[in-house]
Amino acid sequence: MRFLLFILLFISCTTASQKDIEIVEVNLADDPSEGVTIEDSTNNSFGKSEDVDKMLKEESPKIALTIYSSIYHSLAFLPLIKELEKKKIKLNYVSSQGFGALIAALYAKEASASYLEWKLFDLMKKLRGKKVYSEEWNSTIVNFTQKEFKESKLDQLKVKLLIPEIENRKIVLNEQEKVVDAIRKTIDFKNEKNYFNVPDTYLGAIDRVGVDLNLSCIFIPEQVKFNKIDGYNWGVITKYLGMVMRPLDGIYQLKTTESVELDAEVPLSDLNRFYQDSINNFTQEVSRSIGKWKEENTNHLNN
Repeated sequence: MRFLLFILLFISCTTASQKDIEIVEVNLADDPSEGVTIEDSTNNSFGKSEDVDKMLKEESPKIALTIYSSIYHSLAFLPLIKELEKKKIKLNYVSSQGFGALIAALYAKEASASYLEWKLFDLMKKLRGKKVYSEEWNSTIVNFTQKEFKESKLDQLKVKLLIPEIENRKIVLNEQEKVVDAIRKTIDFKNEKNYFNVPDTYLGAIDRVGVDLNLSCIFIPEQVKFNKIDGYNWGVITKYLGMVMRPLDGIYQLKTTESVELDAEVPLSDLNRFYQDSINNFTQEVSRSIGKWKEENTNHLNN
């Protein structure tokens, strides 16, 4: 009798466990491009196209944005970031060189347009009246950077920061370097590792860090002029601009018809006005690129 009771209890427990437990296996490939394999039980509806669409609405591509430096016109990075924030577009990586690298670093620290604006007003007060890329100008930036970033490294900011440098005449991106050291090298044109010694695009190097959308742009007037920069520094800058102003695949030129020198101290409100139309066009392009990425990934997962 006891044996029969034990058999009945065993069958009852086994049946209950089969009804209560659903087993779902999800295999995520190391390479997202290889897709997602989902094996589920017969009663599980996860994996239908409407579920994939819902998932992708909440997913965004990893985005890298490079601002090719145009000295003080690079300050137009601020109104660009404001527009991206309005559209809820988040950056995972930001990159620049020279003075643009410091602007990129200030944004990367807090990933906030408001914070960037506050810091840029403070920075420009300190640089007022100083000749661009002079020793006094460089030392002011280094002191400002040391106070702002202390021991922080490029990959420790809220948005990862990439500043190119030269090793064996090749462009490299050192993600582990201190922000202060990277800024010091990129504004010192006589440093042998300075990117401006061998200027070139570095889209491929950024692709290798694992981004989905790799965006690049430069803020530039239709007529390029300088206010104070001359001599050796003039030669370095013009060689670099000769490279970046050519029609290049992957670099979006945001232009203004206002004839304002690259090294002239321009109010941020003026730069906002000068470049607003170009910024609107660029952000629309970014939104379209994100939409295309989501559509392609939706089709991939549905298939």
